[in-house]
Amino acid sequence: MKIKPQFSLLRALREQHGQVLPWVAFMFGLFTGMGAFVLDVGHAYFSQRQLQAATDAAALAGGNKVYFTNAISTAIAYSGTTGVALAPNTYGNLQNVSMVPGYPKVECLNAVVNLGILCSGPNSANALIVKEQATIPTFFARVLGIQQVTLSATATSAPAKAVPLNVALIVDTTLSMNTYDSYIGTTQMQGAMQGAETLLSGLAPSIDAVSVFTFPNVSASTVANDTNCNPPQSQNPSFYSTPTPGLATSTPYTLPTIPALASTGYVVPNGNGTYQIVTFSQDYKDTNNQPNGNSNLVNTVGEPAANGNPAVQGCLSPPNEAGEFGTYLAGVIYAAQAALASEQAGEIASLPANAATPVNIMIILTDGNSNASTRYGYSNQFFVNTPSASGTYPSDVGDCSQAVVAATTAKGDGTLIFTIGYGSPATGSWTGSVDSSNCPTDQNGFFSQYHLGSNVSTYPNISPCQTLKDIASPDTALVQYFYSDPTAPGGDPNCTSASGATALNDAFAAITASLNRSRLIPNGLT
Repeated sequence: MKIKPQFSLLRALREQHGQVLPWVAFMFGLFTGMGAFVLDVGHAYFSQRQLQAATDAAALAGGNKVYFTNAISTAIAYSGTTGVALAPNTYGNLQNVSMVPGYPKVECLNAVVNLGILCSGPNSANALIVKEQATIPTFFARVLGIQQVTLSATATSAPAKAVPLNVALIVDTTLSMNTYDSYIGTTQMQGAMQGAETLLSGLAPSIDAVSVFTFPNVSASTVANDTNCNPPQSQNPSFYSTPTPGLATSTPYTLPTIPALASTGYVVPNGNGTYQIVTFSQDYKDTNNQPNGNSNLVNTVGEPAANGNPAVQGCLSPPNEAGEFGTYLAGVIYAAQAALASEQAGEIASLPANAATPVNIMIILTDGNSNASTRYGYSNQFFVNTPSASGTYPSDVGDCSQAVVAATTAKGDGTLIFTIGYGSPATGSWTGSVDSSNCPTDQNGFFSQYHLGSNVSTYPNISPCQTLKDIASPDTALVQYFYSDPTAPGGDPNCTSASGATALNDAFAAITASLNRSRLIPNGLT
């Protein structure tokens, strides 16, 4: 039979076998491309998160050092930069990480100043900015000519509040603190108070309580003169002469009982001498976050120049007869620790559930050269009660060693101790005279000259600088506890700290930053 041509053509046109194959090929290519796109995007997103985490870590580490000279190097050390092997801030799949040129950098941000965190220290800064970049290879995007993708991450950090603090500031007010410090252009006492102003500026009175202790202790009947500025601090105290009116008057050192852990409080021991000048206070700022001129603490420390107003000098000064009693640190450390423990215990008792437990802080500023002993001196009345020659508290030998032991007790109760060596000698010595000796009652020659037998000091022949290093809490990777200002009169260039801060105010700024720690803040603030 002969088939008509028109019927064969019509059948061919209607035939659908194999029509789906082009669609399958098209859809296969489409889904493969989408899968490739998702894989490359997912890899880029994952890498971006790793890069941001490394950048955040670098900013936080460097932010803890924003008042130090090594802020930038610390940020680099904790970054994800290729070749820096500080896990976990480097990642195996990020092999081409670098800092964006110009970063890390320190900045003085007004937005952070408005939070009460000043620009200070050698960097004159209060924030640190890190910006890292990385190149990662692509997989399927290569078919489109995209061989790699560049990622970037930015993080900014600034000091921030962490937990409530109880701060005991211990200040040397012996007669040497009236010495003029040419490096800062004031007396050492005035320089110390300027540093204390920096400390207060970085604390928050809503949660931080501050108390001031001095040595030598002063009579309870005249201690108020250190807060009422009558006369001004600049007047010199008397030494074996008619007392300067209006100044506090020192007394022979009292010997507080060694506080038990979680002590119930500080009780003025053995007479009327007190080491505590201002009780724990939280009224040192007004509602505008400025120093409160009605606060005894502010009156004692002083006020920095601000908002067009001149600086106000603090009232604290070396008291009358301060030079008669020498330096003895152990008593004031025990007194401050007892007061800290009492303050903390009262706060804990009233804390709401899940509230942060306050942390006790001790900051000690002195040259560390303890030299009080009844074996030599002027009136031989250095102490209220004559201590023994045992070398164990209370004793009039081994003065520097007793201070280290007292600090060990405080640290055992959880107190963190910062020390600032203000003109501290780096060598212990005995030359036969207290005036030219360093930690004299801890030296072998002292025991020989006064026929006391063998040296019973816990730390024989210790130096003032080493005393303050041992008093301080151990340094950590992010917190420095020992500081030194070797530029002060009597300072020793060999007494150095790892902080890089040498000026007194920079040391206080660095301590404040350590107390506040650092936090990430929004990028782009000015």
